[in-house]
Amino acid sequence: MVVASACLGAIPVLVGAAIAQEYQPGDKVVVIAKAKLRVEGKGDVDDVWPGLVFQVRAVDGERLWLSDGHPGWLDRRHVIPLNRAAIDRLTSMVNADPRNASLYSGRGNVRKHLGELDAAIADYSEALRFDPKDAHAYHNRGWAWYVKGEYDKAIADYDEALRLDPKDAGAYSGRGLAWGAKGEYDKAIADYDEALRLDPKHAGVYSRRGLAWLFKGEYDKAIADYSEALRLDPTYALAYRSRGLAWDAQGECDRAIADYSEALLLDPKYVTVYNDRGNAWYAKGEYD
Repeated sequence: MVVASACLGAIPVLVGAAIAQEYQPGDKVVVIAKAKLRVEGKGDVDDVWPGLVFQVRAVDGERLWLSDGHPGWLDRRHVIPLNRAAIDRLTSMVNADPRNASLYSGRGNVRKHLGELDAAIADYSEALRFDPKDAHAYHNRGWAWYVKGEYDKAIADYDEALRLDPKDAGAYSGRGLAWGAKGEYDKAIADYDEALRLDPKHAGVYSRRGLAWLFKGEYDKAIADYSEALRLDPTYALAYRSRGLAWDAQGECDRAIADYSEALLLDPKYVTVYNDRGNAWYAKGEYD
């Protein structure tokens, strides 16, 4: 799907090693131990467990500000970089406890993020063999099918996840992505609405719903959703980039450039945004 631009046109690892690792905003990390995300003034806000993957948004000494929609601080000793060594680490944990369904799911998560989608699906299926009522495994396998472009299979797995756990906001959100990929934006928005009813502070879902509004040409609604995502998580580079696209589609090139610039301050490795910003500068006639 192409968004029209009024500005331009169509537009084996040890814990000790984890502590020594230098992280930067934009890095992806894998959780290797059960722990809790913390937020000042709120205490513990979310449980994390081996195999979950997060993006680093900020670094403060031994603490990392992590987010996949729900941000919080986590001690760096609980994570390692997202790479093949993380698969080896999870494999060692699986070998030590071969009937633990959550470890297969965790390894599946890492494989999924590294693009090894068939292996990830196999891990989620193995998790479901040991625990057929594991809603999270259906949820995660649905995401892998989504990334593979198998949208109907993704929707079927999300349906099963929601049958087992009707309060799984993430499954509604994931199914919304699959509907959106099929061009069913109204169904996508309905699922995002339900996800936000269950979890009204999830920045990522506002961002996803914003994208559905963007594809429908409802730019003001898209901007409102991206702005809410950024209110909830001011370090959300993707939301800045996406709001920039919405401004761009309305011909608001200066606002688009400001949002693209903020996205790049937060995540200098976000290569696509350099192109977005360059297009906006070009549309303004500022070629240097």
